Amino acid sequence: MENKKTNLAQFTESFGKNKLTILLIVLLFFIISIFLTALQKKEYSSDAQILIIQDQQEEMDAYLASKSSESIANNLKKGILSSSFRNKLLTNYPDLELELSQGEKKRRKEWLKAIDVKIIPNSSVLKITTYSVSAFLSEKLLNNTINTLLTNHQDYHGGGQGVVLKIIDPPLTSLNPTRPNWFLNIILSIVLGLFFALTIIHLFPNKLPAWSKYFKKSEYLKKKDFSKPKKEEKSSEYLKVFDYLNVPENNNDTNPEDYPVQQESFFEEDDKEIVPEEEIQQAEEIRKIVGNNHYLNPKE
Repeated sequence: MENKKTNLAQFTESFGKNKLTILLIVLLFFIISIFLTALQKKEYSSDAQILIIQDQQEEMDAYLASKSSESIANNLKKGILSSSFRNKLLTNYPDLELELSQGEKKRRKEWLKAIDVKIIPNSSVLKITTYSVSAFLSEKLLNNTINTLLTNHQDYHGGGQGVVLKIIDPPLTSLNPTRPNWFLNIILSIVLGLFFALTIIHLFPNKLPAWSKYFKKSEYLKKKDFSKPKKEEKSSEYLKVFDYLNVPENNNDTNPEDYPVQQESFFEEDDKEIVPEEEIQQAEEIRKIVGNNHYLNPKE
């Protein structure tokens, strides 16, 4: 039990470290799925339902009659998908635009791709679906298939005259292409990509690329505080003071005594009547600060 917990913890930790790898693999499968789906030929579909009616003998109970109908339905399904039924269809309807190859092996595959037959569960109903490059050709193929089946169904079951076929749902054709199925393909690509990524992480937990090293610079920039002033910004405050005192910027060899600080007020006596009192006080405070000799040598 502890080993299972340990393995689960390791897998969870590995999953957390390789989230970007999983995302990239799923995205790769997603792009490949879209590309392959776009290359497939667009096809429309038509479907109809055929009811199989069998004469019940007096000594036959309901269970045996149901099993007999299912057996007839299976035989008819195999018959419709057979090569003999296909040949009869092409013989009866030579104008049918059904593109088939010359070789028998390819013709069988193409016929199985053009038509699909299903048996409705717990019933004796056949659902026939045909596919073609246009809605018109798809419905035409279905109508010709149904007519061929109604005419020759006795050749594919052992019921003889006691079996009757009836159309309960006439052909219904799709307005939009049903092949390829974009939604199904995209969902399958995401599931397969996720399964493949988890398998890779489980088999090679320590051999996957460490993507974090490519983002160290961005993380450093996020953590760096740009609100703090730089040394150059700090020194600019002192340069303003030197500009006011007309002191050269290269002050390393400058003797502070050669540039005595003005100890008098920045304002003349006549200006005090015009300048507000608050500005006079601020100017006096600036004069006191400038009078300190240590401001003549800015800190590096």
